[in-house]
Amino acid sequence: MWMGLLVRPCERIVYWREKETKPILYLFFEDMKDPAREIRCIAQFLGHHLSDELIHDIMHMTTFTAMKENPIANYSTVPDAVFNREVGDWQNNFSPQENTEFDEQYSKMMAKNTIPFHFLI
Repeated sequence: MWMGLLVRPCERIVYWREKETKPILYLFFEDMKDPAREIRCIAQFLGHHLSDELIHDIMHMTTFTAMKENPIANYSTVPDAVFNREVGDWQNNFSPQENTEFDEQYSKMMAKNTIPFHFLI
């Protein structure tokens, strides 16, 4: 099952090379430890300037607590396990053997790519 988690993102890796010639913004979950910085980055990419107050509001509205209370944003039909909420939580779901298999397969699939993925902080 874990291979499905790897294959899908790797299919999108081809776009990494196109970021130099097309307007593509890459965001990484791990960088969301500083959401204000990432919100500013998105706004800048879109050509907008956001006030500190609006950034604060966005940060509040995009917390798991606020989104769970918002029927437009919550995923009440998706198992809670999908939202682990922590960088590196994969370690709680992979056995040592699965982790080794994943690392081997990932290394093969990503050998020619330069995307700076962070699996731990």
